[in-house]
Formats: sequence, C-alpha cells, structure tokens
Amino acid sequence: MLSKKTQTKKEKTPILKQRSHSRFIMTTLLMTMLLGVFTQCKKDDFADEIKGVCPLVISTNPANKAVSVISTKKIDVTFNVKMDPTTIDTKSFTLMQGSTAITGKVTPTSGETPTFTFTPDSPLAPFTVYTGTMKKGVRDPMRNALQEDYVWTFTTQPQVTISSSPKEGGTTTGAGIFNVASLITVKAVPAIGYTFTNWTEGTVAVSTQANYAFKIIGNRVLVANFAAIPKFTVAITSSPLAGGTTTGAGTFETGTSVTAKALPATGYTFKNWTEGTTVVSTNADYVFTLTANKTLVANFTAKYTVMLSSNPQAGGTTSGGGTFDSGT
Repeated sequence: MLSKKTQTKKEKTPILKQRSHSRFIMTTLLMTMLLGVFTQCKKDDFADEIKGVCPLVISTNPANKAVSVISTKKIDVTFNVKMDPTTIDTKSFTLMQGSTAITGKVTPTSGETPTFTFTPDSPLAPFTVYTGTMKKGVRDPMRNALQEDYVWTFTTQPQVTISSSPKEGGTTTGAGIFNVASLITVKAVPAIGYTFTNWTEGTVAVSTQANYAFKIIGNRVLVANFAAIPKFTVAITSSPLAGGTTTGAGTFETGTSVTAKALPATGYTFKNWTEGTTVVSTNADYVFTLTANKTLVANFTAKYTVMLSSNPQAGGTTSGGGTFDSGT
C-alpha cells in the first residue's frame, strides 16, 4: 500500500497541470482579443498600411437630412481618428447639387480635432438639396483608409422674393431667407395715385390683403399688384361771364369729394348749377363725389334797381321800388 504522503503528491499533480493549462488558454484568448483590436480594419487594396482602427466619419455639420441650413454654411466632416490632410481635398471631399459640383476649398481644422471643412466659393441656393460625399480611400497617418464612401444630404433655407407691378405702383417689405415653418408677413403699400389689388404667385392670386401672412414651406416668389386710380376732370364756367367767379375746377382721382363754389359779381345773384341741360344744384357751394368727367355751369342773374320819387314831393307817396333780378 502507498503511504498517505505519496498518495497526496499524486493527487496534487493533475491539479497543477490543469491550472497551467487554464492560464495558457486565458493568455491565448487575451492576445487574440488584443490582436483583434489592432487588426479590425477591413482588408483593402492599399499597400504599406499599418493595421489599426479603421477611419470612420462620426459626424457632419450640417447633419444628414438637416433642413433650414443657411446659404453661407461651411460643411464640416469629423473622423474618429486623426487623418492625413494630403489625402483630403476637393476631389475626395465633394459637395453636389444634383449633378452639378459645387466649387470651393477644403481645409483641416487647427488643433487635435480630426475635422475637415469644405467652404463653398459662393452662397448656396435657397431651399435646395445638396449632397456631401467623403470618398473612400482617404487615409490616416498609418495609411489606414476609409473603407466606403460616406454620403449625406441637407436642405438650405427657403427664400421669399417680392416685387411690385407696376414698379412705381407701390413698395413692399418682408422678403428674405427664413427657416422652414416660420410664420412671416409681407406688406404692400400703394404709392400716391395707386391702389393695392392683390398678391400673386405666378398666375395664381394668393391674397387680396395688403398684409399677407403665411407659413414658410418652400421658396416663394410673390408679386404685389397695384392699379392706377382713374382721374377725372372738373371744368367750370360762368353764365354770363360777368355774372361771377367760380372755384373747384381741376383733375382729381375717382372717388374724390369735390366742392364747386360760385361767387356772384356786384349786380348779380347766383341762380343754379347746370350740367348740360340738367340742373344739378341750387346751392352756390355744390359738393359731389367724382366718378366721371364733369362740365358745370354756374348760372347768375343780373340785378336791377327800381328807384321811385314823387314830384312834387308833397304831391303823394310811392311804393314798389327796390333791387330785383333780371326778368322780375
């Protein structure tokens, strides 16, 4: 029989081997995980790269599907790692409007932030969809490359354009560039001699209110339409010419309240106003609303004096003397 001491040694040997084997497995798994971290960049066709973390675009400004972007916006792209600026230019970082390339320049930001900025040469068009692309192949300093194109879109702010028709008909305010869903009011003020008619967009009348309020959902091209106020002439004469003077003649806008006045000369009295053969007023001050041309005649009547006396004076009395209109 084996001694207890010998038996104990034999029992402990497998346990030590088992622990050594477990440590080996754990060490292998840890190395595999670490290698996985440093070799996670996908296989590509670029030579001489040092395997590491793949470059990724982690954010853009404007963000994907952003709306109401200002027309002077600079376009930023931020990576997860610092990038080689010699690989990022206007060929690899592009901005398109449909099939039209937007010209500009690309610059890296200063400091440690791995951000690159595309600055358009001119303001972007209003309420237009633009597509930004960071092309695959741009690399970090270890020559690890972006594995696929990063593409995103954004939409610029809408614009409201207004004008007057005819140009001299009046003035307008309220044009500009606004965020989507903004509530704005455009205003039309007619010039002297004009009235506001309506607002039109293309061939469609959209409002008859001079102050037109609406919510922005896209570009608007509005026209404030004005109409010249018709003008009419008032002509006045005296009959007879020596009978008196008149005022109130001239050219006026339709709807104007006009007052024609007649002042009889010495020896005359005012009789009436006539237009053609029609008596239109017996008041020396004739007030009317002008809706057409008028030709008025202020009619006056001569006054005559009847003077009476008695001869001889003691012979009797008289009556009936005085001043009377012609024809009395």
